[in-house]
Amino acid sequence: MLNKLCFVITPFGRTPKEKAQFSAVFTQIIAPVLSCHGYLAFRADSEPTIGDFMRSKVIPSIFNADLAIADMTNGNANAFYELGIRHALHPCGTILMKHEDAVTPADLERYFSIRYNLSLESLSQAKDTLYGVPAAKRGNYTLRPVCVFHSLSAVDAKEQEIY
Repeated sequence: MLNKLCFVITPFGRTPKEKAQFSAVFTQIIAPVLSCHGYLAFRADSEPTIGDFMRSKVIPSIFNADLAIADMTNGNANAFYELGIRHALHPCGTILMKHEDAVTPADLERYFSIRYNLSLESLSQAKDTLYGVPAAKRGNYTLRPVCVFHSLSAVDAKEQEIY
C-alpha cells in the first residue's frame, strides 16, 4: 500500500535525449524502489498545472512530501533551488542522486549521493543502493545541513544514519 509521498526534485532535460534519460532514472530506479517501501514517488510534471507552477505545485509538494529525492545532475538551477527549499522546510528526509560524471557544488559534495549512469548494470546498482538507504527503507531520515544547524542532540543524531 502506497501511503507515503516522495517528491522527486529533478531536471526535466533540455533535449529529447536528456528528457528520456531523466525519465528513465525516475521510472527504472526511483519509482519502483520507493513503491516497495510504500511511497508514491512523483515529479512536478506528473500533472498539468495552470498558473504559478512554483507556488501552486512545487512548493506544496516539497513541503508535504514525507521524503524527497533530489537529482543534482547537470547543475540545474531549479533543482538546486528546490533542494534549498526542501532543506529549509524539512531539515531531514532528503536523498541526493546524480549522474556519475556530474559536478556538484562543494557544499553538497561531502554528503552521500547515489551515483548512476544509464548502463543496465549501473541502473541496477543504483536501484540496489536506493533500496538499501535507511530513509527509504525504514523512514529514518538522512542527516542534512539544517539538522546540524538545529543542533540535534547527540542521541538524536546518533540514531540517524548519515547519508
